[in-house]
Amino acid sequence: APDPPAVTQAVPAAAKRHLVTMMFADLSGSTRLSAQLDAEIYAALLEQLGALCRRVIAAHGGSVVRVHGDGMLAMFGHPLAREDDARRATEAALDLHAAVAALRIAGVAATPGLRMHTGIHAGQVLVGEGDAVRGRYELSGIAPNIAARLSDSAHAGEVLVSEDSLGRRDAQRFIVSSRRLLQPQGAPAPITVLCIEGRATAAPQDAGRRPLHTPFIGRDDALRQLAAALASARAAKLAAVAL
Repeated sequence: APDPPAVTQAVPAAAKRHLVTMMFADLSGSTRLSAQLDAEIYAALLEQLGALCRRVIAAHGGSVVRVHGDGMLAMFGHPLAREDDARRATEAALDLHAAVAALRIAGVAATPGLRMHTGIHAGQVLVGEGDAVRGRYELSGIAPNIAARLSDSAHAGEVLVSEDSLGRRDAQRFIVSSRRLLQPQGAPAPITVLCIEGRATAAPQDAGRRPLHTPFIGRDDALRQLAAALASARAAKLAAVAL
């Protein structure tokens, strides 16, 4: 598989900061597969794969940033972040894996089993307009690279999602086969990742209400203002009692 697409360190023109969930998916065993198939057939397979990625990602409300050979970088939460961006990215990964496994290569009687491996991670990213070379968007930030490194760490057929990105409540919607502590290159600290095996059949606990431990997404300024207002109210109450 090719190296993950590099993310520019320069600030793109007119770029804006967004909290997004990045998803990097790669075709497993692509080097071996390209050696087994004629160049024209392999090129046709990659074209099918790219079209499939765009269709599945769009169905879950995401955007394909770029298709890089047999790899794909997608983004969820742009232009508007949602509380369930990581959940939708995870569901998109599962659907993409299933769709790729069902692909049949034209002109190949016995199509080899096709599998993907995927990494998903959320973080703050500067998003600007891209071009034909760089992809649909120009991205600056560590989250895309971490998603790509998680994909590198995944085995064929695996979906690895950083636990903090998915959150406890949404993690209940999936079958988690294992938890791993990884130190992706470029990450400031080790990351706990969940290996997602499929969708859970039972509904999450307290599905009708949000548990208090669920983190707010993209509301740091609002939370700081709320904390300041609460502190001010407490101070005013204490002053009134003293008088």
